[in-house]
Amino acid sequence: MVSIYTSIYEHVIVALDPVLQREFPDVRVEWFQRGSEDVAARVNAEIAAGRVAADIVMTSDPFWYQELKEGGHLLAMAVPEAATLPAELTDPDGVFTTVRMPVMVLAANPEVVPRDQQPARFADLTAAEWKGRVTMGDPNRSGSMFTAVAALSARYGWEYFEGLRANDILVAGGNSAVLSRIVTGERPVGIVLLENVLQALQATAGAPIDVIYPADGVILVPSPIAVLAATDVPDGARRLVRFFLSETGQRALVAGWMYSPLESVAPPAGARPWAEIYHSALQPWSPAYGRDVSRRREAIKRRFNEVVLN
Repeated sequence: MVSIYTSIYEHVIVALDPVLQREFPDVRVEWFQRGSEDVAARVNAEIAAGRVAADIVMTSDPFWYQELKEGGHLLAMAVPEAATLPAELTDPDGVFTTVRMPVMVLAANPEVVPRDQQPARFADLTAAEWKGRVTMGDPNRSGSMFTAVAALSARYGWEYFEGLRANDILVAGGNSAVLSRIVTGERPVGIVLLENVLQALQATAGAPIDVIYPADGVILVPSPIAVLAATDVPDGARRLVRFFLSETGQRALVAGWMYSPLESVAPPAGARPWAEIYHSALQPWSPAYGRDVSRRREAIKRRFNEVVLN
């Protein structure tokens, strides 16, 4: 048995299971699914207790993996498929690598905000016209939202969040909650994962939601995969990592409306091309940036809470 702790959504796991059963008939995969912050809390608690049940972690909080690496809790994977990714999306020592690429975008309810009046950039959200109309998730609960806060503060400084606070931004829950508030019109504009919007549009024809690819760039959320050093099944875990990084595995993940970090794999249905969004991101990704944010994680959260929530 190989145990995977992950933040990918349940519907993606349901779609992946038959693929894994076909590719690995001799391996039983057991999933533990929660939000990235909850997965991290569970793994950290298991490490502290000396009883690590997870073999593989696959979440959307890239900065946590740096912490695990520095603590000596990750196993060098040595999987050749990692070499096919852009160098900046892999750990230099090969202990974790990006396996999927969610992106944060803007979304709006066109029934409340006509298309010709919707914000074009993240930077636009501090304008007075958006007072009381914008929502985002809580970076204390969501790894992808924390990544967004880190990127936006790096690009625009904390003055940006002071502007959001002055505009009475509603901060609560995760991406699903943000999408719900946009669709109902409670807050018709929001910062949200593209995959949530694409899924909603496929599930409900004519759903009142528009994707806005911000002119100042989408926010990349490199989502790594890694093997825990405490695993009892290192060979089985590495086999699964190789599968997830293969074109077959990547196509299975893209079916969950996330981008593949491989340019050779087509983007999610209805999404813009990977190269177009990756090379014009709000905050370019690099291992150095990841290490810097990892070191400042708690300080960033404290500052966000002070400026926006308190």
